[in-house]
Amino acid sequence: LKVGIRVRGNDMFRKYADRIAEISKNAEKSVLVMFSSYDMLNKIANYLPKELKVLKEYRKTSIKKFQEILVNLANSKSKAVILVVARGKLTEGIEFTHNSRSLISDIIIIGVPYKPYDDYIKDSINFINNKLGKEAYRIILEEIYIAVKQCIGRAVRSNSDSAKVWLLDKRFKNKFWKYKL
Repeated sequence: LKVGIRVRGNDMFRKYADRIAEISKNAEKSVLVMFSSYDMLNKIANYLPKELKVLKEYRKTSIKKFQEILVNLANSKSKAVILVVARGKLTEGIEFTHNSRSLISDIIIIGVPYKPYDDYIKDSINFINNKLGKEAYRIILEEIYIAVKQCIGRAVRSNSDSAKVWLLDKRFKNKFWKYKL
């Protein structure tokens, strides 16, 4: 699977939703799914089966309310599919734990979480390219690596925690990712 702009469409969204549902069905605990954008999160969420318990991050998600939802989830001993955005509130500022144990058994990364390509990023890349040559690309990859590791860190909070990590984009087959992850 690949999330690139040229392959986006209903068929791709449905395939990702089917894969999320399949992984969730076999997961021991809740599944944390990280997207590169809210747009991608919402488009794929529309295709998830209705019987899945889905918790979504919104731009205005309250961390306090979300933590209350997680406590209720843990107390009910049920699991959910938790949809979050790279560099969002829920990938950097919340513990997915209860009684010092992770509530997450599986992490799914949908697409490569590039930062939005705006004028600031474009100018930064040009500046770095002028100063360092090809190193700009490596710096961008490092930022993506940090976003992926932060998401994985939501599931692994202690030495007794572990999680399966599903990198669902063929671009992760690159040697850089095999070495780093």
